[in-house]
Amino acid sequence: MDDTTVYIRLSPTAAVASLSGDVSVTGTGAETKTVAVEGTVSAKDITITANAVGKTYGASDPALTYTADGLVNGDTLSGTLGRDAGENVGVYAIGVGTLANSNYTVASFTGADFTITAKSITITANALSKTYGDADPALTYTVNGLVGGDSLSGALTRSEGENAGTYAVTQGTLAAGSNYSIDSFTAADFTINPKAVTVTLTRSGNAYTANAEGVTAFTYSYSGRAATSYGPSADAPDAAGDYSVTATVNDPNYTGSASEDYSIVIENHPAFKVTSITMAGSVCTMVWESVEGATYTIEATSNIADPQSWTPVMLSVPSQGASTTITVDLANTAHGGSAKLFMRVKTGTAPN
Repeated sequence: MDDTTVYIRLSPTAAVASLSGDVSVTGTGAETKTVAVEGTVSAKDITITANAVGKTYGASDPALTYTADGLVNGDTLSGTLGRDAGENVGVYAIGVGTLANSNYTVASFTGADFTITAKSITITANALSKTYGDADPALTYTVNGLVGGDSLSGALTRSEGENAGTYAVTQGTLAAGSNYSIDSFTAADFTINPKAVTVTLTRSGNAYTANAEGVTAFTYSYSGRAATSYGPSADAPDAAGDYSVTATVNDPNYTGSASEDYSIVIENHPAFKVTSITMAGSVCTMVWESVEGATYTIEATSNIADPQSWTPVMLSVPSQGASTTITVDLANTAHGGSAKLFMRVKTGTAPN
């Protein structure tokens, strides 16, 4: 057996190792020979390719996957791939991590990208309002899609204007940062409501004057009541009877009205006289005796012989007490330019 060649075959699944030892060989003649042997089981080369994966900001990482070429006999790798640390939107490298098998050598590893994309959110502005003249409340909104303790920066804004009306609330500087994408923004209305005011009425003769804080314009409506037929009219009545007046704010920034019932009674007026009449150019100033609560009409004519020629210069002049004074520029009346003019004062009505 001295010249006999002995072949030793290792199992295909033999682990990587350096082997040495003695082998006893028994020939056909029952002769036994001990042979010293040694050998090496080397690691097999494999290639690993990572798969590109990703997630949306705020979500959990998916499993990192790969393909491995060169594994045999159902072998698998232990461990996992790894990726660069980070949870903000961006691209992170996938590395080999702890992936290994002692029977194999990773001859090549091809990495991949792990991509975190922005999360979509929706923002809805809240409809708000205020009263004319007040300060604006804070503009608010609801947002769907934020995760963790994240919040928005900036603020909503609204169209300019302080008069009563409706103004658009828009996104303004409201922003979510690079980790979010604003998928939709729903605007809203900011409404400035008219301010309610208290209207007071003051009677002067047969007419009324309204007042309210901040208000400069009113509309008036006079109507008859009970058995009196009149209006509705913006003009105050002169005839005896029972009436109602309503004054309404005529300003879009305010709201309010007031009403009052009153009566006009014609009374006998005591005799009176004009105590003074002076002219300064076309401006006439008259003073006459009067009684409290009465109203007067000033008339003029250029032909005193014609009783039908008298025409009013001023109507419903309220009494100023025991003496009443008026000033009128005759150039601004139908008698402007008359060479000679006669004037008189007639009693009108006295309120009840």
